[in-house]
Amino acid sequence: MACASPPYHSFGAERTGVTIPSKFEREEWKDEKKKLYQVNEAAAQYFHNLLLNSSEGEKTRSYITHRGFSAKIVADFQLGFSLNRWNALKASLLLGVIWAIWHLPLYILAGLDPLWITGQLVSLAAIRTLIVFVFNNTGKSVFAVILFHAMYNLCALLVTSFYTATGHLITSTLIVFTALAVTILWDPDTLTQFRFRKVEQAH
Repeated sequence: MACASPPYHSFGAERTGVTIPSKFEREEWKDEKKKLYQVNEAAAQYFHNLLLNSSEGEKTRSYITHRGFSAKIVADFQLGFSLNRWNALKASLLLGVIWAIWHLPLYILAGLDPLWITGQLVSLAAIRTLIVFVFNNTGKSVFAVILFHAMYNLCALLVTSFYTATGHLITSTLIVFTALAVTILWDPDTLTQFRFRKVEQAH
């Protein structure tokens, strides 16, 4: 006679009012689950403590306050902070370099001028910084990023001077200066906090 599976054992026991001991979950499994819960709890407490007490978490605490999170919310949800050495600016520049390399074969195969290609690669890295800026300042809206990128491509297609040496130089210069302005005026860690506003709040 075949033995019923564990769920049917439980169902039958409930229907008949019979209490049967569970033999399907070994004691060592229970101990393992308990240890995993303890590890997760310790990790949550560690990151929560980093947020509240570490000097590295000061900017994150300021950002959380800036976003309107109360101390009660931080405590209730055990919000934490990780010692991440990468900030928004560094990440965007890295992605920009990767993005530029991705486009490089296309430009070479199209037979474009090397000077034009160089300027375009620099502007692509700058555009990636602007895309991260848009993403972080629109509630992490992917639609806003797609719209921004689509408008850039549309302008490049409509403005015929974009593919001339002079026109592209002007365009690339404007893009790079805009990206530089963003990185100077906004905090590079998140690209969301206006630096001068922080200074005013401090006073």
